[in-house]
Formats: sequence, C-alpha cells, structure tokens
Amino acid sequence: MDSEKKFQCECNNKFYASQKSLEMHKKTSFHRTNMATKDNPIQLALTYKCECTNKEYSSKTTYNNHLKSAKHQFWDLKKEMKKLKEELTRKEIELGKKEGRIQMLEDSNLALLNELSTVRKEERRRRKRKKKSNKKSVHIRDID
Repeated sequence: MDSEKKFQCECNNKFYASQKSLEMHKKTSFHRTNMATKDNPIQLALTYKCECTNKEYSSKTTYNNHLKSAKHQFWDLKKEMKKLKEELTRKEIELGKKEGRIQMLEDSNLALLNELSTVRKEERRRRKRKKKSNKKSVHIRDID
C-alpha cells in the first residue's frame, strides 16, 4: 500500500489515486475558488447602504441617524410621491377603460331599446291590421 503513488492537491489536501484525477479536480470551480481564497481569505464586514446617496455606513447608529436627516426624509417623500403618481396614472387608465366600457354598454342598451320600440310598433300595426281585417270580414257576413 505504501508503494502506491498518491497525488495530493494543495487546495484541500485531498489525495487522488492518479495524476489524471488530480488534473480533473484542478479544472473544477471548487479548486479554483479554494486556490483563489487560500492566500486571500474572505473577510466580511457588515455595512448599511442608503439608496438616497448610495453611501455606506459602518454602524447601525450612523445609518439610523442618516435616516432621520432632512435630506433622507426629503428623498423618501419624493420616492413615495413618485410611487403615488404612478399608481394614480394606472388607476386613471383603468378608470378610462371602464368609462369606455360603460359608454359602449349604454350605446348597446340604447340600440336594443330602439330595436325593441320598433318591434313593438310593428306588433301594434300588425294587430290593428288584423282587427281591421276581422271587422271587414264580419261586415261581409252580415251582408250575406
């Protein structure tokens, strides 16, 4: 067992059975990432960033103080006003569409009422003609 040659990678100190498997490992993003951060360890720092100035604050206290500032509050109001204007525009468009639909329905309703009125007039005329024809036939019978 000691006579077997093993190939070790410096990124994770893992041993590989062959030079080919070690080379395959070196092509992986895992290996590249480990090698890139080996000499330069990643350091994390918590920062607070405000959108109004794109400025980063190192502590929560300074960030909160900035949020209370007049400059930030003015920016916040402008942002809110912009959102409200956009919402108002959307609502006005929606209202316009609904008013158009109402107008279309009213026009359709009026056309149907006119058609109904025409049909009723025709029906009355037909009944009158029928009554007249019935009266004429009665008179003819009486004469005979």
